[in-house]
Amino acid sequence: MNSFYLYKTNVSSQHQNVLVCYVASLGFDFHKFSEVIKRAVQDSPFSRELVIISAEYNKAEIDDKLINKSEAIVKLKNNINNYQILNIHLGLIGRDGEVLFNENIDPLCGTKFSLKQYFPKLIEQGFINIIKNRNLVMESSANYHFVKPSGKHTNRFIKASNVMEKGAEISFIAINLLLLVKNKIDKIFTDTAGIFPVAYELLTILRRFGSDECCGFIDSFGGYKGLNEYRFSGSENSLVLISASTSDDLANELRNKVGLKQAKILSLFSSNADADKDSTLVSFKHYFDQTGDDIFTDFTSHHGHSCELCIYEKSIPLSLSNSQFVFEAPKTELYLPVATDSNKQLKDLIYNYKDDEVFKCLFDGLKGQTEPVPEYFIDVSKLVKTNAAFKEKIKNLVIRNFPLSADLIVHANDQGAEDVAKYIQSEVKSLGKRVSITDIHSINKHSPIGGIVVVAGSIQSGKSLLDISRMLRDFKTLPITYIVGFAKYNDPESYVKLQNDLKFNNGNPNLGRHQFIAVDEIMLPIKEHRVNAWDRELELLKNLEALPLKPCKSLELVKERDSQLRKATNKENEGLGKELFLMGAKGNHMALGPTFAFWSDKDNQNTFYHQATVYYTMSSILQSLRYKRVGKNTIPLGEGYILKQLNPLLFDRFNEGIIQASVLRSAKPRELDYSDDDASSAIVGSLILKMLNEPSEDTSEALPEFLLALCTEKLQIKTDHIRDFLNIIIDKGSFPLVWLLLEYTKSVLLGYVIPKEVESTGDTPF
Repeated sequence: MNSFYLYKTNVSSQHQNVLVCYVASLGFDFHKFSEVIKRAVQDSPFSRELVIISAEYNKAEIDDKLINKSEAIVKLKNNINNYQILNIHLGLIGRDGEVLFNENIDPLCGTKFSLKQYFPKLIEQGFINIIKNRNLVMESSANYHFVKPSGKHTNRFIKASNVMEKGAEISFIAINLLLLVKNKIDKIFTDTAGIFPVAYELLTILRRFGSDECCGFIDSFGGYKGLNEYRFSGSENSLVLISASTSDDLANELRNKVGLKQAKILSLFSSNADADKDSTLVSFKHYFDQTGDDIFTDFTSHHGHSCELCIYEKSIPLSLSNSQFVFEAPKTELYLPVATDSNKQLKDLIYNYKDDEVFKCLFDGLKGQTEPVPEYFIDVSKLVKTNAAFKEKIKNLVIRNFPLSADLIVHANDQGAEDVAKYIQSEVKSLGKRVSITDIHSINKHSPIGGIVVVAGSIQSGKSLLDISRMLRDFKTLPITYIVGFAKYNDPESYVKLQNDLKFNNGNPNLGRHQFIAVDEIMLPIKEHRVNAWDRELELLKNLEALPLKPCKSLELVKERDSQLRKATNKENEGLGKELFLMGAKGNHMALGPTFAFWSDKDNQNTFYHQATVYYTMSSILQSLRYKRVGKNTIPLGEGYILKQLNPLLFDRFNEGIIQASVLRSAKPRELDYSDDDASSAIVGSLILKMLNEPSEDTSEALPEFLLALCTEKLQIKTDHIRDFLNIIIDKGSFPLVWLLLEYTKSVLLGYVIPKEVESTGDTPF
């Protein structure tokens, strides 16, 4: 082990450049000590104050070989220079972490230095040096940010294993733990193997103090990922070391673990503002208050769905794996969706419901006042009234799953839930059983005695059902069956967790778990588009309306679209369905031709005009490609350091405008960011240029959507591949929307200055 840890610091205006030497070894080698002190002061003004810090078991040797030996002090001074004034101060740390002070003051020195007064500051500076020199705090760049083991996203990460490099520095960390560890230690658990060195050194120090009761057991439980699998068997003498914390989440979970109820839980480093000083070695809040250094502040973190760094998905989230990040140039993998990516469940769902036009966007199913507006709305109320397949599924559900004991149906607030509940009630009645029905807010007017059936029209996160389950606590001894008309779920794992949470029965475990049944299900990116495609569009429309142009057809179309989007969310319109996308290049509403690879043959007989149904199809397919699928070993569009993107050739393969628009709107920005890939960027650039040169062709129908995606940075390609936009002339009379979007695209991406119109009619060319 490297025996010495040296650093310099200023403690006051009078006492600057104090040299501190921590002696980590057992015993004291004066010759090695003299050499490291000499090297430490070369090319730097030397202080009068030399502070030696060590464990109390080294007291006799340091006193005999230096403090009480005048010839050794003279030799040390001469080794530096022959006129050096040198005060030697000794701080000896005992088993309990308390410090014994000793010193040898140079008779030629007139200034008084109190080691006892400045000792805490010297220790803090020792930690600051280690933190900065070993890059404990890892900063992200514009291209990536971190996903901590807890799953939260952040741009700053405390990586404790970085400071486990030098033996003496590790010992410095370990010996300062003594103040927090008063008991003997029988076991040490760590959240990561990366901090094993400090755990081993702590035990070594304790044994040197003669603590023969120390164990040799050290193990890592694997942090958050291993928390539920690891079997703890600790006692009041067990120690848990957490490498770093930005909250108390892990510590709180550990305190509730069987086997750790009495254990001592310590964090080496914590950026939590409320960190307990009795269980934290280095509190960043305290260090920031003392120094004002920015390295100790701003460690905010967020869940993935609310991460500001992911908002436009330009920053790649990097996950910690095996206690370390691997930094290298990001790799890109392209994926071209194929027909088999649409499974039978999705095809059957489309077949059953597409003609009812129940798939819509931008409505909450209630009064249209929810903020933010939900991106996906399924009109379950319409299905239960008009769709034979949906009603048949409910009928079969009642026959197979409606509990005989239930005497009350409780439905959520939306109309869909009420209509599904009434239909279930009528089906139950046809089987000879009567059951009451009520909305959730009137539940207290009823006294069910056999069981409750809770009905929701559709769910996204399941929050409404969880809220209802909490409202039913007064009936916790009754069995509950949850029935959902249409379950929209984000990923299989969270959907299963929701079901398990609802099924959990702690009111009357003897009855077994509660039930959860969904009439139908669809996987969609629920709340994953923090800024959805229509929010981006509204922002662009606002910018277009602000352009210095006189009234013209182009601006009229923009204002009409802006009004359409803003009114879509209200109760009268109930979202967008047929007119979900911008009009095509020729001013038409895009429709789907009779061949669509992701639908079954029986759905590909005629032209289809309901845009939202096509959008739902592509959204569901892309979302399924972002998560592990049954029977598949790869995740084509999964997150990670390898950047998974959509192959730009899909825009050639699926050249209908409504499909291209659906992809552009439903894909994530990272899946369409070709700015670092020449080949992919050139493919997309060539495609858009071809459309601009042939705007009247059917294959150019989605041109406005491509320009919209470029302007809002949903789609990104290299500037070199769109520079020819400057040479394109669009007839603004025939293609008013394309003309305006092209002008704006050139101004935003190519520095083009849009000239003002001369005539208010908009007919006079520039």
